[in-house]
This record gives sequence, structure tokens and C-alpha cells, in this order.
Amino acid sequence: MPKEGSKPRTVVITQGCDPTIVCIKGEVTTYPILQLPKHKLVDTNGAGDAYVGGFLSGLVHEKDMDYCCQAGAYAASVIVQRSGCTFPEKSRFTYRPPTPLTKPRFTKVTKLFPDSKGVNLIVKVVKVTEVSEGLSEAVCGDDKGVVTFSIRGEQTKIFTVGTTLRVQNAKVVMVKGYVRVSADKWAVVAPASADTPGGCPEFEVCTTTDASATEYELAEA
Repeated sequence: MPKEGSKPRTVVITQGCDPTIVCIKGEVTTYPILQLPKHKLVDTNGAGDAYVGGFLSGLVHEKDMDYCCQAGAYAASVIVQRSGCTFPEKSRFTYRPPTPLTKPRFTKVTKLFPDSKGVNLIVKVVKVTEVSEGLSEAVCGDDKGVVTFSIRGEQTKIFTVGTTLRVQNAKVVMVKGYVRVSADKWAVVAPASADTPGGCPEFEVCTTTDASATEYELAEA
């Protein structure tokens, strides 16, 4: 989408009771929301709009991202405790300076399992195969092993053989009992570089261990 101005595009994704995801210049950061016990949830209508209002109130005052997310979380937490889209006369919002953000932790291909979520990997593309129209599979690996990614659409332009990629917030999906890594719209896939999380290490891909070669017997729901 076209964008005016010099400031980087900011994408904010709220997830209800789960942390808010913020993506700026390809970097994904999560921010906590205010957890409420179920008995305090009165009416969730307008929670998303309230979050936007609180977030923008910080943004227009040029506050940092942590402040904006705290303001949004506070506004959403207030409105869900009241019937209808109403607010108390006075705000009790108090900004709490954040603890230092934890750098994303990258794992190895051999640590992937059927229930793996929030997966961060630095991998090199070994092979790309078209499965059907609009769907391809890319075998990628690190120095411990390889795994197969399910890729669609524009992702096929990123997964080029020999490219080292930074994958953040991906997840494992099971295809006929076999592990596949999926980088959906909540994930980031980009060429790795020295100045991005995980860096761009030099390594030879270990092709003798394949995380997608083991068939799992999945229990029926």
C-alpha cells in the first residue's frame, strides 16, 4: 500500500486476551494487555475501537510504542467492564515504564514439534517445489537439520534457493501427519542481515536430519 511521509509504517494487531503484536520495519514485538477475570467482563462491544483510541492518544502526543500500547490496553480494559460503549468521567490510566524488551530467541530446526508456535528461525533455502497452483513447498535448513515450509503467493519470491532467511513468529502445521512450517500473516519472513534480529550467520545446511520426514500419529479430537 502507498505511504506518505518518512516515518516507517507501523502495523498493530490486537488479539483479544493475547498480547498485541506490533510490526515496524519488519521487526515484530509483542506488548502485554491487561488481563481481567471473567467475572469483570460485562460487554466486549467497542473493545477494539477503545484500544485504537487509547493507542492514538499516545501516538499524537509522540509517545513511544510501549506507552501507546499501554494506553490502548487500558482503554480496552475499561470499556469491557461497562455496559455499552461508555467510559467513567475520569481516567485512572498511569503509564508504567517497561522493563527492557527481551530479544527474540531463535531456535534450531531440530527443536520443532507438532505443537510449536511463535517459532523464530534463521534458515537457508535449499529447494523449492511447486505442489499445486498457488502452493509450494520450500526445504530450508540450518546447521542442525532441514524442515519443509508451506509457502503461498508473494512468499515464493522470498524463498529463493541459497538465500538465508529470518523467520519470526511462524508456527508448525501438520500435513498428513508430517511437520510443515507456516509463516502466516502474523509472521515475518525476510532476508537475514547482520543488523536484524538473529544476524546473518554463516553455516552449512545439515541435510541428513529432516524434521519433516517423521510421521506423527495425531490423536483425533
